[in-house]
Amino acid sequence: KQTGSWKKVVAWHTDSLISKEVFDLEVSHGSQPKDQKYAYVSVVGISKQDVRKVIKNELVEIVAHTAEVHALSFDSGNNMAICAFEPCEVDIGKEQKLIMQNPGIYSLNKVKDGWVIEAVDPSQKLDSQSFQITGKYRAQGMTTLKNDDNFTSFTIDTPVVIEEKGVKRSLHLISD
Repeated sequence: KQTGSWKKVVAWHTDSLISKEVFDLEVSHGSQPKDQKYAYVSVVGISKQDVRKVIKNELVEIVAHTAEVHALSFDSGNNMAICAFEPCEVDIGKEQKLIMQNPGIYSLNKVKDGWVIEAVDPSQKLDSQSFQITGKYRAQGMTTLKNDDNFTSFTIDTPVVIEEKGVKRSLHLISD
């Protein structure tokens, strides 16, 4: 059982304490790890027998695992999960890059006509999150957009209402 307050996670929550049973997982890094890397996958809602199949079919590649960014590619590169700890860039596919100007948590989903990008500001302090992506796009969603050379620059406004801080915002980039 663990006791805590959601206020530590989401600034607008009350500081009232709640107690619940929690699942706790610890991963041993060894007795003296140095320059070692590891990866694990957490899956929910599938049977024990299907875990290997899901990992084999869906988790394709660790794209980046640095101090600046962790990025995973799923479903042959059609879906990506990115946690950027500082401004950085990530290869998305063989010919594209996503350059993130802000830390955040990002999801990219390849769709027939482009990409759907979801962004969250876990710090709940940013007014917007800015990006560049290789290629020419137009946008559907809350954004400002600019095309230069072979890059499209865009900005997603983060929530301003205190109860919506930390909520994801989506943007549909349509390939031109």
